[in-house]
Amino acid sequence: MCKVQITRNGKSPFHFIVNTDNIFLDNSADEFNFGDTIEVEGEIVDGGKLFNVNAVIKCQKFFHCDRCLKPSVDNQIINLSEEIERSEITDDVIDLTEMIRDNIVAAQPIQNLCKPDCKGLCPKCGVNLNDSTCNCERLVINPKFEVLKNMFDKRDEEE
Repeated sequence: MCKVQITRNGKSPFHFIVNTDNIFLDNSADEFNFGDTIEVEGEIVDGGKLFNVNAVIKCQKFFHCDRCLKPSVDNQIINLSEEIERSEITDDVIDLTEMIRDNIVAAQPIQNLCKPDCKGLCPKCGVNLNDSTCNCERLVINPKFEVLKNMFDKRDEEE
């Protein structure tokens, strides 16, 4: 759990390193493979009716690239900025676990790439195009349009 003791009418800085399993208690990150620990550093500021939570989350994500299938690591730095109503706080302690988990999951990209310009695999022979090239014809025509291609090929032959 990621609980922080707050100071009323002031700032409450915090820094902790927590086991990843303590953040993802309900296995909500089964599709993600984060490192063993997550580091969180920030402060909670009493803003009157609201407490402002500002923090930086640092973690490592291990994955296989969606284009070339190469095992990869992404060192992630996620900025967290949230507000908590005073009425939600009991005993001057704020549990940031759910907030941290939600921000980590929301920050994940739709596509996991080893590098932004990953070329992927050749659809014909399967070679990793980042490492080498092949002589395969990569023009793949949708079978629905094959008839059109044949029409153009016949027209070119007639001319």
